[in-house]
Amino acid sequence: MLLLSQPLVDEIRSHGARDYPNETCGAMLGVDIDASSGAGEPHREVKALFPLTNRATILRETAFPLRRMMSVQRSAQRSPPDWN
Repeated sequence: MLLLSQPLVDEIRSHGARDYPNETCGAMLGVDIDASSGAGEPHREVKALFPLTNRATILRETAFPLRRMMSVQRSAQRSPPDWN
């Protein structure tokens, strides 16, 4: 199961509304929570969002912003957030 707080849901909706009518994309970072933590069923909880922007190519196909996504991933690996 994936858990999102209402403020994060609102942020996703806002990002989608800004990019409309084009597609939108982004990265979600969070934590895995296992049953042994006392939190019930194992699940994933989203803690941070990183809105990304699709770029149109010359062929008018949508290109995923790979460099930005890789930058978000490297940043999270270098300095993992402490969400406990």
